[in-house]
Amino acid sequence: MSDSDDDVVFIPNPTGKAQLPHARCACETHIFVAPPGGQLRHQGTAKNKEKCATCFCYVCDKPAKECTSWAVHCDATDKGPNAAYWKIRRNEVKRGGAPAPPKQQTL
Repeated sequence: MSDSDDDVVFIPNPTGKAQLPHARCACETHIFVAPPGGQLRHQGTAKNKEKCATCFCYVCDKPAKECTSWAVHCDATDKGPNAAYWKIRRNEVKRGGAPAPPKQQTL
């Protein structure tokens, strides 16, 4: 390298963490709260409805702000007692099916 080469300087964001796109259940800005008792609800947990600018819907695989079923999908997760249920819903959407609302149940 010569003295005439430009240097690249990386400046982290103020928190020091990259704000990469992530599933809502993995958000570090708004901590995910698993529904009590593994319940699936027709209306998502109020705390999980909060989202940052880079949250994605786990079910729809699109930005959370574009999810038309966010009131329910906000509780979707790939971990815990409801993971299998949400994976089925995610696969249905990938195959072109409409995202089905959860049935009220305890797993």
